Amino acid sequence: MYPATGLDTPELVWDDLQSLFGGPFELHASIDGVPVKNLDPVTTPYRACAGPDARCSAPSSSLTFPADNLFGIPAGTYAPAVADGFYLLLAPLKPGSHTITFGGTGFFAGLPFFEDITYHLGVSPG
Repeated sequence: MYPATGLDTPELVWDDLQSLFGGPFELHASIDGVPVKNLDPVTTPYRACAGPDARCSAPSSSLTFPADNLFGIPAGTYAPAVADGFYLLLAPLKPGSHTITFGGTGFFAGLPFFEDITYHLGVSPG
């Protein structure tokens, strides 16, 4: 756990996350060249979060890291942990080749930030 300083409440961690990212102002995604609709960052149903905000569907939680973890932090349980993002859940894709693209633009630590990711997938018959 983080040291008990009173500065690590879910509300303060959430505020830190929101101030760091500043929110996206554009989102985009397509599946095999067909754009995904309803990606306005303010109104999209694809936003999900865990934290103290009333729009979140889950509360803050904790994260437990083993020794020699990817982040290089000491093993242990860290709390509170919050999350905020945009996620798509796709119906199973038909066998064959598929291309999924997604990303967005916004700010990170006050600087312009963009992502544009492409997955080339091969789906085998069931």
